[in-house]
Amino acid sequence: MKNSLSRSSESAGASVLSPGRAHFLFGCLVTAYFFSFFFRVSASVVLPEQAARIGMGAALTGFLSSLYYYAYAVMQAVSGALHDRFGPLKVMAGGMALAALGTAFLVVEPSPFTLGAWRLLTGIGLAPMYGGALVYQASAFTPDKYVFYSSVTLSLGALGAIVSVAPLGWFLDALGLSRTFAGLAGVSLAMAFLLWKERAYDPVPARPVFAGQPARSVISRLREAFGMIVSSSYLRNLLVVWSVSASAQLSYQGLWAVSWYRTAYGVPASEARNWASLISIGMFLGTVMLGRFWGRTEQRFRAMCFWSLFNGLSWTALLLSVAFRLPLPLAGVCGFCVGAANGLCAVHYASATKEQAAGANTGALLGTMNTVVIVLAVVFQWGTGAIISLFPGEQPGELTSLGFLVCFSLVTLVILGSLLSLRALKNPGSLSER
Repeated sequence: MKNSLSRSSESAGASVLSPGRAHFLFGCLVTAYFFSFFFRVSASVVLPEQAARIGMGAALTGFLSSLYYYAYAVMQAVSGALHDRFGPLKVMAGGMALAALGTAFLVVEPSPFTLGAWRLLTGIGLAPMYGGALVYQASAFTPDKYVFYSSVTLSLGALGAIVSVAPLGWFLDALGLSRTFAGLAGVSLAMAFLLWKERAYDPVPARPVFAGQPARSVISRLREAFGMIVSSSYLRNLLVVWSVSASAQLSYQGLWAVSWYRTAYGVPASEARNWASLISIGMFLGTVMLGRFWGRTEQRFRAMCFWSLFNGLSWTALLLSVAFRLPLPLAGVCGFCVGAANGLCAVHYASATKEQAAGANTGALLGTMNTVVIVLAVVFQWGTGAIISLFPGEQPGELTSLGFLVCFSLVTLVILGSLLSLRALKNPGSLSER
């Protein structure tokens, strides 16, 4: 595939997408994905404080936070099919506009309704960002560069998770909730305008695979993507290792890392947050520094095996370091390795999925795979919470080290068991060739 593609025929003159513009548009799409990670994790900073202000209980707070994930999961497959049909620039422009609307709800006085609307609308609006960046780079750049650009995408997304904790907290302290999120709504709206303005240069609708084909509905694309997964042993086994590793990491990073460190080591919340932040830092640095290696299709199996095994070993080391009360910095380094392994696994799992897709249905297949990943992540969050609650402390709501140890021992066993699916990934074939 050439590094420059013609514009969609919707624009007169069909100009050439130059390498400079291709990278500019990629930067815009990756910035949009940065916001997806940012708003996903920002609830850990915003919701507890606002819940305390308005007297909202823990159960309702948890439900409102989860609205993002429900909306995000439902929209993954749909947004993937929309990328194939209309191109990621149009779809992501609409998504950023909807995210701006959701963010604007925090400009007014917070209430359960406004907080819930913020999480729901940002979840819907930001769902297309990851898949959109992947579909775009598959069309705008040569196939041998796909792993490199996937690494850039994931690393900058992880940077959004880092920025959404301490830096966001600083802005909230300095400017307050309303001013901070008014600024974020304005930035989101500006990004939506820029993506929409550049929509005529989207290379996805101009792909040669669409030539001579009639327009297909979103439903037909989703049906085809689901059929690919059901009929392919390769995709089913890939989905096992991908969904288990991502779900475990999201549950640990997004819910329990800080509480586990505090409970096991008896440290203040600020210190536990600092060490827990190494998960996101590991994901960022791992993909930046190592994501470009093993980038060719013939190296995919080796890369998936290596990083999947490294992920299993990192989880085992993390579990043992906390179980035996080894120094907290060592547990933090193990968390760093978990983050790095998951970022690199995601790069190669997504690349393997793209290599299986029929050219005109890449977005729908990636979106459908991501739907399963996010749904299982929600199940993991419920399940880990249920297991931990089976070992209560002396006070109501008190968490115990035993509960965390039992919970993450089971999580680690599930991760290690999922590695058996790697055997089926040795001979991928290609769905587009069948």
